[in-house]
Amino acid sequence: MSYIIKINCKAEGENSFSEEIVIPKTNLNKELELHDCKNILKSLTSTLTSLKEKDEIYEFNYTIKIICNEEKLIDGEMEFFKIVVQYEQLLDFIIDYVNTASNGKYGIRIWEDCETPLGNGAMISLVETDKKYIQSYIDFLRTCDLDHEVCQWGDIDSVISKYGFNEETVKLAIARLMSCAGQSGKEQFTDFLDKGLETYLADNKELFLTALVAETNYSLYNCNYYHNCLEASKDEFINEVIDSIKELVAKLDKSDIDFFKKELIGIWKNYRVLQ
Repeated sequence: MSYIIKINCKAEGENSFSEEIVIPKTNLNKELELHDCKNILKSLTSTLTSLKEKDEIYEFNYTIKIICNEEKLIDGEMEFFKIVVQYEQLLDFIIDYVNTASNGKYGIRIWEDCETPLGNGAMISLVETDKKYIQSYIDFLRTCDLDHEVCQWGDIDSVISKYGFNEETVKLAIARLMSCAGQSGKEQFTDFLDKGLETYLADNKELFLTALVAETNYSLYNCNYYHNCLEASKDEFINEVIDSIKELVAKLDKSDIDFFKKELIGIWKNYRVLQ
């Protein structure tokens, strides 16, 4: 008695595509094991790469079936990656898969469906294994169309609830105010302040301000919201940035604000040197 794995993929772009991938199963049981998951991940990444070369893809989804006398269905990304993250050897493959979906039609991340960015189930499963993947999660969020949020508030809240406020999650909270603000980021950042971030800020000023400067530098060069900000005069530039994060600035004391303004002036001057 032998098992096979069938992956039914569908993609939407200028045209519609469907593809069935058949993979021999490595063991005689209906559970996905290490080599099965690795083969599926490689096949999904390769198929998505191939489809992107054919067309500008904006949606990609799939189901996985393990077939013998009876059929076991794994319905979509979240269910599959809950299995994959059990295998430490595959964690880097997850990042490769997520990155493959980062740039679809319109220059934004490909969607799994009308509400869910492709890679979301993979990244949430990954970041739940270790907080060291929070930076990868931030990088993922930066590629998503956060002007159309559905699950992000709940997902981000779950990550911060799991790990509490620390060096990694503070970066996520600050990114939610700037490069990952989207529809609801500023409101969620205010919620974080009420849930303990303000206390953490007061006790960890140097770490917090370092993270803020790094996020600001990234956002100024990479986010459409700040696209023309660096072209402004020095005073206008400082005022625009400060106003964009007023929810945070309201919790800083004068010495913190003075430090941040000094860093902003440095960023503003460096931009002119590079031109």
